[in-house]
Amino acid sequence: MLRRIKAKLMFQGIEYGIQNWSGKFKEWIRSQTLASEVRQSFEHLFFVIDVLDDQISSCEKEIATTLKENSSDLMTMYQSVPAFGKVTCAIMVTELGDLK
Repeated sequence: MLRRIKAKLMFQGIEYGIQNWSGKFKEWIRSQTLASEVRQSFEHLFFVIDVLDDQISSCEKEIATTLKENSSDLMTMYQSVPAFGKVTCAIMVTELGDLK
């Protein structure tokens, strides 16, 4: 999505110095002078991004709840490995189990 937005900006001849997606970036785009069909296109993309962000947040909460409910000593052991988060550890437990 971000590539599509940046491509639309470039096609409109709008220079941007912002490298990361943020609320400020969306506000900056909204502050630009754009034709109504281009503005509508951006608003549609923003809507899709917002819906996807909401779905991702919902999934992350569901995963966190499931992990909390099904936590085990094996999960704790895997989490002692640097850079292993809860999701990675849950995958390790599910796929590998106990490696003894």
